[in-house]
Amino acid sequence: DEDERVRICAMRGAAKVIDRFWEVLPNHHLMGLLTALSTQLSFDTSSPSVISTALQGLQLLLNNSQCHAALRKILSPLKHHIYHPSQEVRHAMVSFLESLHHTHIMKGSSEELLEIVECL
Repeated sequence: DEDERVRICAMRGAAKVIDRFWEVLPNHHLMGLLTALSTQLSFDTSSPSVISTALQGLQLLLNNSQCHAALRKILSPLKHHIYHPSQEVRHAMVSFLESLHHTHIMKGSSEELLEIVECL
């Protein structure tokens, strides 16, 4: 949709649906939604708010351990958001990385987390 408020509301809803209904949604639907969040909406050039909401949606999914394997596959493209010109996006990315660090998705490896961010 052209209206960023609609995209933001849709992302929040999609993240909640994925989180709550992971077990019953077909895999191709889940991956389609995750791909939309991680590649399309998290790189929306028209609005930093859309990008930060996509990161918040992905952050919500970190609470669901069943999502971790799928999330690992989509993390790499997100690493550049730490350098985004918008403070809102950088803040959302730092919050996402902090939550990521506290999950078992990274197996406790700080090196792997830093590799995602490319801060070395």
